[in-house]
Amino acid sequence: MNPERTNNDHDLLIRVDENLKNLMTEFKLMRDDSGKRLTLVETTKMDKVAFEDFLNREFKDHETRLRRAERFLYMGLGIIGLFNFILLMIAAFKH
Repeated sequence: MNPERTNNDHDLLIRVDENLKNLMTEFKLMRDDSGKRLTLVETTKMDKVAFEDFLNREFKDHETRLRRAERFLYMGLGIIGLFNFILLMIAAFKH
């Protein structure tokens, strides 16, 4: 067997072993970090009852606000229509 080739194979195996150790270390760090982040999410998450209370507090007057906006829209359209009618009457009487 060629001694140079055996030496190259040995060096390659050492590099692969070092890279594998580095990857295992990084994976362990990622797993530990993910566990900490998951614990943080679990402790700070909002439960279903609290979420429903939040929705009721923030959006309970949603329909009322929409009706009010629709009312102002229709009033504005009515005023524009009235001005249009008045301008047409003024133009008709001038001729």
